[in-house]
Amino acid sequence: MGIHTSWNKLLGAWAGQSRLILPGEPDRESPTTATGALMAKSSMCVLSYTWVFDGDPQEGQLMLSYLPDQQEVEAVFLDTWHMGPKFMLMKGRIADGDKTIVNGSYAVPESPDWGWRIVLDPNHADGWQMLMLNVSPEGESYPGFDTTVSRATP
Repeated sequence: MGIHTSWNKLLGAWAGQSRLILPGEPDRESPTTATGALMAKSSMCVLSYTWVFDGDPQEGQLMLSYLPDQQEVEAVFLDTWHMGPKFMLMKGRIADGDKTIVNGSYAVPESPDWGWRIVLDPNHADGWQMLMLNVSPEGESYPGFDTTVSRATP
């Protein structure tokens, strides 16, 4: 058993831009670095990335596992700004042959839980894109974080 074939395109070193999208505020853009690597005897893919929020360095990670018999993806997501000391368990699928879409949820005070969706496109421009969306309890989605990267030059 190994990773989904589309994740091979994520391996290596990358650099680009991240954009934090907060309702009613200007988008916050920052430089991003990312690394895609295999782990657990090449059965999982891990994307590690960095970005900056108002001058404060942030780190994130998305660990992906593909279950071919169920045609499902399981993921663990963490980000120092979005999640603090917690991590989010996510589940999803491969769509359109190569896009990874995983969904999780988070608590919102005095509201039903909101969803968090990550769409990973390994064929975006000359690199890849990781788009994160908030999903309301009614099912409407709103962009929250967008990272696009290209191959880093040594």
